[in-house]
Amino acid sequence: DFVLLFSFFLFFFFFKQKTAYEIYQCDWSSDVCSSDLLAPQYPGGWGIIAAPAYLAGGLRGVIVFNAVASALTLPLIWVAARALFEDRRLAMHAALIYGLASFAVDYAFGVWPHGVTTFLVTAAVAAVAVGWRGTPAAELRGALIAGLVLGLGVNIRVDALFAAAPLCVWLLGVGRRPYSALGLFLIGLVPGLAIATAINLAKFGIPSPLTYGMSGGNTSLGFYAQLAPLVAAGALAALALGLARVRAVLFAPMGLTLAAISVVALVLAVPALREILFKIAGGAWVLVVDFQAYPTPAYGMTTMEDGTFLMHGVVKKALLQSLPYAAAILILAPRLWRGPDRAAVTFCVLIIGLGILPFAFGRWHGGASTNMRYFLNFVPVLAILTAVALREITVLAQGRSVTAMIAVLGEIGRASCRERV
Repeated sequence: DFVLLFSFFLFFFFFKQKTAYEIYQCDWSSDVCSSDLLAPQYPGGWGIIAAPAYLAGGLRGVIVFNAVASALTLPLIWVAARALFEDRRLAMHAALIYGLASFAVDYAFGVWPHGVTTFLVTAAVAAVAVGWRGTPAAELRGALIAGLVLGLGVNIRVDALFAAAPLCVWLLGVGRRPYSALGLFLIGLVPGLAIATAINLAKFGIPSPLTYGMSGGNTSLGFYAQLAPLVAAGALAALALGLARVRAVLFAPMGLTLAAISVVALVLAVPALREILFKIAGGAWVLVVDFQAYPTPAYGMTTMEDGTFLMHGVVKKALLQSLPYAAAILILAPRLWRGPDRAAVTFCVLIIGLGILPFAFGRWHGGASTNMRYFLNFVPVLAILTAVALREITVLAQGRSVTAMIAVLGEIGRASCRERV
């Protein structure tokens, strides 16, 4: 009897999850927040995973669970940065930048499971990074762990799967045993995707791991099917180069630039691909550089007399508007790619660039938030690259204190995330 009651409790409450909006407004019937019994805003796995935390402390327990996962992301950033760049001091700086100078803390203490998803994505990145620096067996083990972790992440937030594409490219292009590593990564994804499929089949009657139980919009697989020609073009470009040459290109000083130019040239030569590329470029500008270039006010936004978009009375910001210091990465890009760590830099660029691409395609800005919360999964890697840029700045500045710089970045980051600037 106890098992039946407990199962019913899990089904009733956690498939009817409450969003921050609903809790704040005390409105449990909002269509916007999808509070219907069988249509939670998030995948059903989050409710199941968070069940012990809720039983222990109610909503406060769920928030604490999310906060603990956010805190545990810091050592994972250290592990990933240490493996990639073999620099303990840089690894510490990367963790400090993420914890003190990003908008991660805004989502560490909330019901939205961004903290948990970011933890899992960072764990997958760290597993692949450690495997790359280790033995061939460690590389295969890291690929399998990364797949298992991302598969679990899909049950919490579907966008966790966006990290799979860059990891697949890296394993296939740089791995010492590329086919085995890629195969183990994909096998690792299977259990999590199977669980998500079973939950969605029970809830919506849809045998898919990637559905919110609705058709149309940016959560529809059909929307991203439009990217198929671009994906095919990238696959053909990789086949043309050959796996051996792909590995050589990624490690060459100007290899990544040449590869990118080749792919862009191919895309521009085909009208259908050119349209997709322009759409992605426009979305990337809006979401990464200047959100005020967004065409029209989205749901929940208000507009000031000068045209500035506000969300909850605060300026809605693109990624670099929240983290302006990250522009140092762009300024120092030529120096970073010419340096001895160009392979590790390439890894970070792949994670961030391919991870952001689907959001840029749909100009998916994160709804009722004042920053790019959907990019939070990749902010740990962005923090690592920022730490690398700071290290280069200290070389150019003849050894000025990086710790002092991070303290300044923390103030800049907090001001950019919260003030109306």
